[in-house]
Amino acid sequence: SKGYRTFGFAKNSHFKRIIVDKNDSNRLLWQYAGLATQLLVTLAFAMYIGYWLDNKIGWQRSLLVWLLPLLVLLATLYKLIRDTSNKK
Repeated sequence: SKGYRTFGFAKNSHFKRIIVDKNDSNRLLWQYAGLATQLLVTLAFAMYIGYWLDNKIGWQRSLLVWLLPLLVLLATLYKLIRDTSNKK
């Protein structure tokens, strides 16, 4: 069955109600769950690589263990914004 879904930001008159099929809603949920899982695994991997590189180089401060996950977050946000922006 189809139903109307509104989002918190949809109070503005510029936004319209979106008709969402329940199957589409479930597919969207799994898509976002997959995105979140991918992000967490990538961040954990970046932290591990940063930790390993910091120890390999022999630095006293943990620079790469912070820098690599930050770069992963920035790249992910850039990709997310690019993928969800209106294509004109």
